[in-house]
Amino acid sequence: MENEIDFLIVGGGISGILMAYQCHQNNKSFILVADDKRSATHVAAGVINPVVLSKFNPIWKAEQQMQELKEDFLSLEKFLEKKIIHSMPVYRIFSSEDEQKTWHKKSENNPTLQKFLSAEFHPNHYPSIDAPLGFGEVLSTGYVDFKLIIQEFFKAFKNFVKIENFDFDQFQPEIKKYKNFNFQHCVFCEGIKVKSNPYFQSVPIKENKGEVLKIKTTADLPNAIVKSKCFLMPIENQEYYVGATYAREFDDDEPTEEGKLKLENQLKSFFKKDYEITTHYAAIRPTVQDRRPIVGKHHELNGIYILNGMGTRGTFNAPYSARRLINFILKGEKIPEEINYQRFI
Repeated sequence: MENEIDFLIVGGGISGILMAYQCHQNNKSFILVADDKRSATHVAAGVINPVVLSKFNPIWKAEQQMQELKEDFLSLEKFLEKKIIHSMPVYRIFSSEDEQKTWHKKSENNPTLQKFLSAEFHPNHYPSIDAPLGFGEVLSTGYVDFKLIIQEFFKAFKNFVKIENFDFDQFQPEIKKYKNFNFQHCVFCEGIKVKSNPYFQSVPIKENKGEVLKIKTTADLPNAIVKSKCFLMPIENQEYYVGATYAREFDDDEPTEEGKLKLENQLKSFFKKDYEITTHYAAIRPTVQDRRPIVGKHHELNGIYILNGMGTRGTFNAPYSARRLINFILKGEKIPEEINYQRFI
């Protein structure tokens, strides 16, 4: 029947998009309901970096998540026929010789870090950057163009996307019906909007506001993501992302003068040339105290699921989590305890 669908997906950020793409790859019909408001995905730089560069530690499941994100985004790139994944190294500026020693020690003793931390350091040949001790290079890095994904995905699946606020008054989970659609499975991928979801209000999502700048400069810079107190990432046409802030307390999701000044001070600590701010973005991330996504089935209602809490590493967490959920629903595979929604019940 025309109004019979396999999946109803709520939320148009990267989690909702990847869940919808998993449905497409598994030949399952879907309707994606998304409002037209700015989400964390619209603002995120999409950095691919498997290492916590403040402590030189690998992120959780770094190798598996790296493999799956590249498989999924390259597949999506091929489907959309647009360049969405960009490879470039991350150059971590060393602030001391002790940091260099720690880099070497950890990369030698950790098999995962051996794959991602280059054993050789790069001297700094760029007058625009203050890095007298040079750079450590992180391998297999780059960024994903989230803005282009949203634009092109919604265009490609325009007949299956509803741009509207989700109406809970017309949602009947007991009989699996929303408006005139009958569904088999409903997945809520709402980010911070989950706080207004009557079925998942209790999930411990913590709001974290992030601000980023887009700047333009004619300075000679490497084709790399330079990381110090903030990151400086090349995009195109002499434009760069500068980010990002992390704020637990805030009044709204709008850019602030305080956030801009903080980013500029961090940037000026290592970047010594003139620049022009072209754009100032802000959005609120859905984070979780244990730094793990929230994935799984509702504790009482059959066919109702959550995919949320991607936090500051959505580039990694979203592909991994969407795969775990689709495999749980279609194949009965177990969701890892670290990310399972049931850990909060």
